Amino acid sequence: MSQPALSRNLAETVTSRSTLADGSLCFRTSKFTQVISPLAASNVLVSGIGYNDGRCAPLTTAELDKLVARDGTLTAFVDLSRQTGQASVGREWWAEWAKKTRPALRGTHMLVKNRLMDMAISVLGMLIGGGIKAHSEQASFEAAITAVVPGFRQLPKYPDLPPMLP
Repeated sequence: MSQPALSRNLAETVTSRSTLADGSLCFRTSKFTQVISPLAASNVLVSGIGYNDGRCAPLTTAELDKLVARDGTLTAFVDLSRQTGQASVGREWWAEWAKKTRPALRGTHMLVKNRLMDMAISVLGMLIGGGIKAHSEQASFEAAITAVVPGFRQLPKYPDLPPMLP
């Protein structure tokens, strides 16, 4: 059985969207949560929690496109330490988005906890022409954020996440 093609219409159907107390945007499907937290102008933290089947990707990349349109550039800090895996359709969506957005991306830092994700990030970096730095330690990732956003202290916990969709 093949996976359905990703689209904004599918994403709207299967994703709940909310704003958390800290102003972060939260996108939730039945298996995955994606949170976009503004850090400073042109700097954003994107956190993934659970198994990313890719279905909310059209909504999250649309939000990131709005930031790029507003600020002209973007540095993305992507916390995948709580992501348990990712469907190939999601990886392909994000690779295409990164390739398209590459001229505006000042850099991307990714926190990962398993070797498979680390290898996938290396492949993604080759596909889009570099600009991605993988971190396997939270302290290193947080230091990279602090170097760009001096007031940053630590990764958020998101205590007010809404329930997962059925």
